[in-house]
Amino acid sequence: MIRARIVAVVAGLTVAGVLAGQALAQMSAAPGAAGRTAADAMPLVGTVGTLTIGGGGATATPTDRAGDPIGPTVSESATAAAPSQSDLAAARGTQGSAVIAARTPRRTVHAAAGCKDIDAWRYSTSFLVGTVVYKFHQTVHFCWNTANQLTVVNTGTYVSNVDPNWIYRGLTASSGYFFTWCCGQAQSGHYGLRQGHFDNCILKYGCVGSEYPWVKIWIHGDGSWSYDTGQ
Repeated sequence: MIRARIVAVVAGLTVAGVLAGQALAQMSAAPGAAGRTAADAMPLVGTVGTLTIGGGGATATPTDRAGDPIGPTVSESATAAAPSQSDLAAARGTQGSAVIAARTPRRTVHAAAGCKDIDAWRYSTSFLVGTVVYKFHQTVHFCWNTANQLTVVNTGTYVSNVDPNWIYRGLTASSGYFFTWCCGQAQSGHYGLRQGHFDNCILKYGCVGSEYPWVKIWIHGDGSWSYDTGQ
């Protein structure tokens, strides 16, 4: 009986959160919202409100060309691995020589040639109990040479930590392309975008909300990289 009452209260709060969340979604979809420019390669779907709080994270692992690890996995915060102005310009399709020339060295010294696996994700946690209800991942395995060219780029998507009350519906947006990051090399940079669709569905009450997390990853011909997430 107590458990039934708790479920009813949670469901009631979730339904109430839909109306408030819809208003927030309209605000986040307004022109100029971070990471949601009209010039993006693929349009991003707006979130339908639910009682969740989101965030992002990423890891990098040095590998051989086949993707087998050859070093430790390192976590990167969204702040430390934030995209540069040249990365953002590439995502908008407005890169220019002046923007590319203005780039600065990234966080660490990178090998002259090598390979890495990047795993970046957007997670969502329950506002009520603080547990993770899903993680939406984009992955990239890439290699580069001494001429700052990307010689291997393999991207992927998967989900993890999905709560029983959440359902993954698949991708709503997927795009990727090379861009000139440096040195006049057309394949010295690569940008990838993935966006997923999750529904919050509660037994007896049905589906009461949806979320559309997205992950963007930029990789460069010197082994550096950056990422951004949102929903």
